[in-house]
Amino acid sequence: MQGSRWLGLMILAVLLTGPVAPATGNVLWMEDFHFSRGQEWTLVEGVWLVEDGVYCGQYKGNGRSLMGRPDWQDYSFTGKFRCDPAGGQEVTVLFRVQEARPGRDQGRYYEITHSLAGNRVRLRRIDYGATVEAEVFCPLEPGRWYEFEVETWESFVRYRLDGRQILSFDAAHEISGGRIGVGVTGGAACFDEFVVRSIEPSLPDGPERVNRPIAKDPPRN
Repeated sequence: MQGSRWLGLMILAVLLTGPVAPATGNVLWMEDFHFSRGQEWTLVEGVWLVEDGVYCGQYKGNGRSLMGRPDWQDYSFTGKFRCDPAGGQEVTVLFRVQEARPGRDQGRYYEITHSLAGNRVRLRRIDYGATVEAEVFCPLEPGRWYEFEVETWESFVRYRLDGRQILSFDAAHEISGGRIGVGVTGGAACFDEFVVRSIEPSLPDGPERVNRPIAKDPPRN
């Protein structure tokens, strides 16, 4: 109970201090896998198949699959994912992908990583190595579908899960744009109902434009 209260207060603080919401623009790409078999995706690692109308990946290492254009900038990326109840240590959403290669943290991109074992959501910058830019406590339930949304414009990144803002970050300068992708580490996960839309930023001029600190662990009983 105490951990849940801490999570609620932390999310409320992020909501009150985040940047002004950008305006949604044109649809750049969408896919629900009703007619696609996933052939258009660029497979980096792992086994990726369309099963029962959803896009599923499994890999003991760091499976990654990419879609989109390297010149995409200022966009929102929405979809949903489900962690396999039988396994899946991490489920990942990639964006601003300029390059991704086989191996742990190889390439240049940003990613939102959901760690089931650690009950954490992390924003990581991958540039042939990893930097954790933001981190929050957020437990997930295996076997349940979650809706996600990444908004990325100029130096801002904002992430929502089931409509609730989980984290935001202002200082994402190193990689300005790129493709989108999904990933799974140490197990299996499925994804569906992807949409990428362009956005037109509307940014505040006040002190809200600050780096989001890494959240500390909740107090323990």
